[in-house]
Amino acid sequence: MLFATLSISSSWYFAHNVAVLLWLLFIYEFLTNSRRWTLGLLAGLLLATRTPAGLGAIFLITVNQITLANSNEERIKRAFRAIVATPIPVIVLLLLLYNFLRFGNPLEFGYSGGFQTLSDFLAKARDYGTFSLAHLPGNLYYALLSTPLPVFRDDISHVLAPPYLKANPWGISIFITSPYLFYLFTISYKDRISKIFLATTSLIALLVFTYYGIGFLQFGYRYALDFFPLLFVLLVKNYHQRHLNLSSTFKTVIIISAILNLIWILYLYNVDSVVNYINQNNCF
Repeated sequence: MLFATLSISSSWYFAHNVAVLLWLLFIYEFLTNSRRWTLGLLAGLLLATRTPAGLGAIFLITVNQITLANSNEERIKRAFRAIVATPIPVIVLLLLLYNFLRFGNPLEFGYSGGFQTLSDFLAKARDYGTFSLAHLPGNLYYALLSTPLPVFRDDISHVLAPPYLKANPWGISIFITSPYLFYLFTISYKDRISKIFLATTSLIALLVFTYYGIGFLQFGYRYALDFFPLLFVLLVKNYHQRHLNLSSTFKTVIIISAILNLIWILYLYNVDSVVNYINQNNCF
């Protein structure tokens, strides 16, 4: 997913690339020095880059401080300091000021109909609500169940032609593009950090799964990049505790999936046409 977003020159995709970098820096800081000001800065930058990811980072900081406290009073104080005594409020104020100067409304982020021209299918999807449970089944399908599409020799028969499968531009399950994620189902999640990461992932997933956009055009399910770094670190952390080193099977799965992903992206996607389509239809 990340390689695909790096391959396409679009501001929508670039935001995800920046968000992944900020997430990795945030997680590293959280697991090592855990300096409040640095975490707040990275969380604020995440919020300015990808709102779901930023809200997830703020949630993670808050929950971590609450779980470290011994009393309700201490929990409130810790949570307050973790958010207010950091760059987060400053970045939020700058975002609101930016919205006001650009749109005349501090709460307008440019996603309403008056500020955005959408393709017909996106406009129709937004008629059901920018965020709505109506979008949940579709997002879940493309994030978890959708498969690559068959390549036929002609428009009539169902005789397959090389390379036999092609990327579905609406999305492919993250378990197909990243099959090593199946290992997450074997983890017990008993330690505090794993529970916090899992809860944060669930919150972000709820936000993106109820969003109308789905992510078309995309490889994999690119909105998963808002929480994918958390899942990846969660997997690596728990796998290392059990096995120390990667098994031959695990390495094989990673190599095969990487090769297939590369083929689907570079061979089956015409990157130039994707960029042109995105720019013409405001797909995000």
